[in-house]
Amino acid sequence: MERDVARIRKILLKLIDVSDEALDDDLDLIDEGLVDSLLALQILNALEREFDVLIPSEDVGNYVSVNTIATGIERLKARQSGSPVADGADDEDGANWRVSS
Repeated sequence: MERDVARIRKILLKLIDVSDEALDDDLDLIDEGLVDSLLALQILNALEREFDVLIPSEDVGNYVSVNTIATGIERLKARQSGSPVADGADDEDGANWRVSS
């Protein structure tokens, strides 16, 4: 998952006006006002292309920090490859896994 975090950070740093040092892996990008709805869609599209996954629209609110994105991508890759979903999913879709601060 560390490699995924690096790839996620690279995408976010390219699209968001934030420095690498300021981009804490647990920083809630929406609550901090760094991402609006349009930028969120751009980020999700970039993540889908980079990781070759389809992010369900109902899961969009779960993708708020580097770590929640990495968790979501890991679960989507497992589910879409037919592997068991990673431990900790609250339902069979892997939704409801947002980590609140």
